[in-house]
Amino acid sequence: MFDILEKLCKIPVASGMESGILSYIEDNFAIDLEVSFDGMGNLTVLKRCGKENAEKIMLCVNVDQGGFIVNYIEENGYLRVTSLGNPSTVSCAYGELISESGVCGFIVPEKGADVKEGEAEKLYVDIGAKSKEDAQNLVRLGDVFALVPAVRTLTDGRKGGQGVARRLPVAIALSVLKNITSEKNDIYFSFNVQGDLQNRGAKTVAFDITPDRCIVLDICESFDVAGAKKRGEAVLGEGAVILAKSADYCMTPQLKEEIVGVAEKSEIAHKVCVYSDMRTPSSAVCATSVGTECAEICIPARNIGTGAEIIDTVDAENVYSLICGLLA
Repeated sequence: MFDILEKLCKIPVASGMESGILSYIEDNFAIDLEVSFDGMGNLTVLKRCGKENAEKIMLCVNVDQGGFIVNYIEENGYLRVTSLGNPSTVSCAYGELISESGVCGFIVPEKGADVKEGEAEKLYVDIGAKSKEDAQNLVRLGDVFALVPAVRTLTDGRKGGQGVARRLPVAIALSVLKNITSEKNDIYFSFNVQGDLQNRGAKTVAFDITPDRCIVLDICESFDVAGAKKRGEAVLGEGAVILAKSADYCMTPQLKEEIVGVAEKSEIAHKVCVYSDMRTPSSAVCATSVGTECAEICIPARNIGTGAEIIDTVDAENVYSLICGLLA
C-alpha cells in the first residue's frame, strides 16, 4: 500500500488534470480487467464474481485535489490564476506548481499582500518568463497547474507532505483492487475526477453504474493539532473512521451497525464520528437515480489541503482491513 502511495505522490494532480494518475491506475492495476471511462473522465475498473445477477458494489474514491487555472497573463509574463476547488491559498504561497504540459513555476503573493483563505486573486505564478510573449509560448489561458506532490517518512509510522492525505484513499483502493476477489458481488472500483469541485465525478459515475451499495473512501480532519477544540472527532492512530453524519449526508443506523459489527468481529480499530461541517462524496452518490445505500469510511489526516498533510500508517492499515471485510 505504501509503495503505491510513494508512486502516487510523484504524479501531480488537480481538478481537471487527472489524466496522469488515471493512466497510472489503468496501466498498472487494470490489466485483464474490464475498464471504462465515462464522458466526464471517471475511470471504473470492474472485478466480476462470475455469478449472474450479482449485486453491484461500488468502491468510490476521488483522485484529485485543489489546484489553479490560468485566467490572465500579464505583460511581464506573470500568470494570474483562480482556484480550482479548495486549495489553501495561505499554505500554497511560495509553493511549487507544475502544469500538465510540464511547465514549472512558483505561486507567489503580491508584494505586501496579506493573503487570506480563498484570495487567489492576490497570488500570481512566476514561471520565469521575461515577457507576456515568452509566457504565451508555454502557457495558454485555461491551463491547469497542480501543486507538486511530495511524501516524507516521519517518526512513529507517520508520513507527511503535499498531497499525501489526498492520495492515501487512492492507494488503499488500489491495494484492495489488487488483492481482493469477491465470490458473491461484482465490485466496481471507481476513481473519480473533479471531487474538489463539489464531487461532480461521483455524481456522474453513480448515475451510470447505479450500484446496490457504495463504499466511499475519503479523508477527514484530525483534531490532535495545537489549538483544536476536541469534541470526539478522530485523531491520528485511532483507526478507521466510520462517518455517521456530515453536512450533507447521514448513514442509516442499520448500515452503521453492520460496519461496526464487521470492525468489532475482526478487531479492527475504529471510531464512529460526526463531522457536521464536512461535505462528502456520499451525498452525491446516495441521492443519485433511485438512491443508493452508501457508507463513508475515512482516514484521519492533519492539515488537509496544505503542504503539511500528515497521516498515520496504522490508520491506513485499519481502513484497508475494514474495506476488505466489507467487500469479501
